[in-house]
Amino acid sequence: LTLVDLSYDPDKEEEANLRSRLCDLYWDAGINRVSMAVLVKVRGRSSHRMLSYASDMLNADGYAHMISLFPDSRRNEIFASLRGEVRKQGLVDTPENCWTMLKSMVNANLHVILRVSVSESSSLLQVLSSFPALVSRMSVHWVGNFVSDNLQAFAKHYLRSVWEGEEDEELTVQAARHMSLVHHAASEAARHDHERHSLALHPALSPSLHKDRS
Repeated sequence: LTLVDLSYDPDKEEEANLRSRLCDLYWDAGINRVSMAVLVKVRGRSSHRMLSYASDMLNADGYAHMISLFPDSRRNEIFASLRGEVRKQGLVDTPENCWTMLKSMVNANLHVILRVSVSESSSLLQVLSSFPALVSRMSVHWVGNFVSDNLQAFAKHYLRSVWEGEEDEELTVQAARHMSLVHHAASEAARHDHERHSLALHPALSPSLHKDRS
């Protein structure tokens, strides 16, 4: 599996460069059959355009969106590469059938991984509402060990929504720091408790612990 970081900042990079990079990804996944995972950090509008391209690929007419990305010279290369395989499947080697095959290969080999911080929860909500084609095929993996800064940012966001603009900034900072410390302390206590009980279930691994319990 090949990992690709597809970062895109519209303030620093022309969209034409993004389209060119997507062409290369689609070529590797569809023509070269390379299994790839594309990492996309969800952060406001900077990821919105890239996600729209990925979502378009999953639509029933996704090959039409792909055609618009490739220049004429590369389109001819795609036809030349896929016509033989299309004919082997008993189909007429029309451009449409070639694009349909390319799309199916890209969908099979190209995986999109969205990286979202708890402090960017509003951006995730935008993704969920804007790209249903992505969401319907999405698996969620929650990572529980958050760094202190992310925990505090999430706590501040939550506290401000609860206090509805009447909060004291210093109190918000102190409360967020306290919530972060409590989370870390509770997580650490749970981890130790889990390890202790796991060893207790296997006395041969921890004779002293088994003796204490008896």
